[in-house]
This record gives sequence, structure tokens and C-alpha cells, in this order.
Amino acid sequence: MTVGSSTVSTIKAGRAADAIALSKKWEQFLGGLGAQNVRSLLLMSTTPMQVVLTFEAENNATIGALADKMMADPAFQEMMHEVNSEDSPVSSSVTASWVEV
Repeated sequence: MTVGSSTVSTIKAGRAADAIALSKKWEQFLGGLGAQNVRSLLLMSTTPMQVVLTFEAENNATIGALADKMMADPAFQEMMHEVNSEDSPVSSSVTASWVEV
């Protein structure tokens, strides 16, 4: 049973390249922790544009272990600060967990 997580972030005006670069940084981080099928998608049908960061895991136990590794990694706090800072290229983010049906 494949499970995953997707984060949709709204890009600030004029900051698309920065938002994509930030999402690519998250891709590397999550992939380094063992996440599967990590990718970024640009939603261009919305105004303002949005970027989606999504990743998968084999099952709930695997994604739980991934979350434990993520929370224990000091880089996670630094990256979260970057996303939530005033200078961030995104204005808001929403994360959803999902199960493939």
C-alpha cells in the first residue's frame, strides 16, 4: 500500500524561480532520508502559481520511520525556518497525507 505526502505552496509574485529552487532543496533532503518518488510539480492553472512537493513511501511504517528521521535531522528545522521566514518565496503551504487506492 503506497502512502505519501503532498505539500502545496503558494508562490509569491516574482519569486517562482526561488520557490522552485527551494522545492528542489526539499527534494534532495527527503530523498536523502529514503523517500521515494520525490518530485516537484508546478501548478500553472492557478493565480498566483503554486508548487507541489510530493513524496511516497511503501507503507505507513516506512513513512513513520521517515518522519522520525526527518524530525531528528537538524537540517529539517533550518529548512522549515526558511519556508516560514518573511523572505520565503512562498506565502503559504498546506500539507496532506494520502493513501493510494
